Amino acid sequence: MDIIIASQLAGELVNLLSPACVQIEVAGSVRRCKSEVKDIEIVCEPRYATNLDMFGDIIKIAQNFGSHLDAIINTLLGVYRGTLKKNGEKYKQLALTYPHSINLDFFIVTPPASWGVIFTIRTGPASFSQRLVTSTRYGGCMPPGWKVQGGALWHDQDIVPTPTERSLFDAIGLDWIEPMSRS
Repeated sequence: MDIIIASQLAGELVNLLSPACVQIEVAGSVRRCKSEVKDIEIVCEPRYATNLDMFGDIIKIAQNFGSHLDAIINTLLGVYRGTLKKNGEKYKQLALTYPHSINLDFFIVTPPASWGVIFTIRTGPASFSQRLVTSTRYGGCMPPGWKVQGGALWHDQDIVPTPTERSLFDAIGLDWIEPMSRS
């Protein structure tokens, strides 16, 4: 799909979903401004309400996000003649066929995952993301004692907050790389 068409569709989806999200951004090849786009990737973090469970512990519950996203997905499947290929809690994938064939991926950031980690990995490309999370002893960028697991950055046994991409780069000692320059 042409980058202009993909960007327009991605922008419309971001606008539709943003009321139910703390953060939402287009990632992947659209964000990297590739001329041809094979899929549209959207990273979103739902708005949460806090409640207490039966033991008095605070739990977070996504406010209307699931029903909002489901309604948008159902509309997309009807308008663009698509199918829902994956329907998990943290990842949803649609295969749209009309007027252009393209996959639409939603990556939903939920605890313990961190926005900076998920947004960086999903911006890609895949080879860059793989190198980023691979240990330095295997030729990657991840320092000893650090890892990405469950969508979060860990140092030893502790989660390291990464609210932004830059905070991820800073935490593991990498210079910032603009999305369009990642390879």
